[in-house]
Amino acid sequence: MARLGTLTIFACVAMMGCQQVDGETVGPRGGTVVSQDGRLSLEIDPGALAREVEITITPADCASMDVDAAGPCYHVGPVGTAFLLPALLTVELEPGDVESAGDDDLALSALREHDWNVLADRNYDPEHGMVAASATYLSSFAVVPLPSEHGHDHEFDHDDDDDHDDDGPARP
Repeated sequence: MARLGTLTIFACVAMMGCQQVDGETVGPRGGTVVSQDGRLSLEIDPGALAREVEITITPADCASMDVDAAGPCYHVGPVGTAFLLPALLTVELEPGDVESAGDDDLALSALREHDWNVLADRNYDPEHGMVAASATYLSSFAVVPLPSEHGHDHEFDHDDDDDHDDDGPARP
């Protein structure tokens, strides 16, 4: 019977490219979870989770999620998990992501049921190739373009400290 299970797993991987997703457990003490490619990080402050949660981050095919993405897309789960305090979601952009945006601003967008919603306190820094925002729940996330009329009104605080000023994502 164990051999059948091993054969089934091998067939799944060989035929479909199944990917085992390992998560990182974060609890009331907080922590940081980083995607395997190192481009997405989720900083969870102490007190943001009431219990331990195994958080997973997997790359997603933007085209299959019906989103006009200008950068990478990720599934961050367990989808729907809510934070008691906002978590800081940051995506490192590649030069092509910034170049393809042109004069447009970039932001992070979250999938909620069937709609994509731009996270309100976006923070885009084309010079350093970063986009960040506060997330209040786990979901699928995408880097999306905003029309240039929004302008670059939210810039990163380049100080070495962890606190953000009034222009950045809210940190408790």
